[in-house]
Amino acid sequence: RTRELLAWWRDQSPYNELEHFIFFGRDGSTHLNAKTIGRKIPPAMVRAGIEIGDRWLSAHSLRHTYNTRLQKLLPEAMLRYMIGHKSRAMTKRYTHITPEERLVELQSALEQIDTAWE
Repeated sequence: RTRELLAWWRDQSPYNELEHFIFFGRDGSTHLNAKTIGRKIPPAMVRAGIEIGDRWLSAHSLRHTYNTRLQKLLPEAMLRYMIGHKSRAMTKRYTHITPEERLVELQSALEQIDTAWE
């Protein structure tokens, strides 16, 4: 799906050669500034119906989301290569556990604790 979307994006872009930036600045000769992306994330989330709450989000947040989602799908070495991390520790730092996953971990721990009193 990602390749299809990128191909569509390139087809729409006036800068669609392989050497061109995918997300380009005003004239295509520079990449899109991270601050510009950061300003556009909250309104895009609102339009998508995603609650922002008190979260502070930036373009860099997308790297954390990418890492967290793909860590369950890809071998660790492949994920590290794709996100550009040299160490396991950094990749682990970028992985965020959802409340549901934390609940599963807690349930498992509670079962272990219960067996301690048998």
